Amino acid sequence: MTQYAKGQRGRGFPPPIARVTTDSPLWDWATVANWFCRKHKLPPDAVAAAETVKRVNARFFGGGR
Repeated sequence: MTQYAKGQRGRGFPPPIARVTTDSPLWDWATVANWFCRKHKLPPDAVAAAETVKRVNARFFGGGR
């Protein structure tokens, strides 16, 4: 993830949504999956699954971005 985040493996990688510590960033998987799909590294159904999980988490556990 570090290489993607630093732009070493592609430009425009999504920024982290939070940090547990300064060395532990957290990304939104649905956003990252979408980025990978646009780069032809994940199929569209993986993005759909990630977005579904995100919606379910937001519904049952609150928040969600």
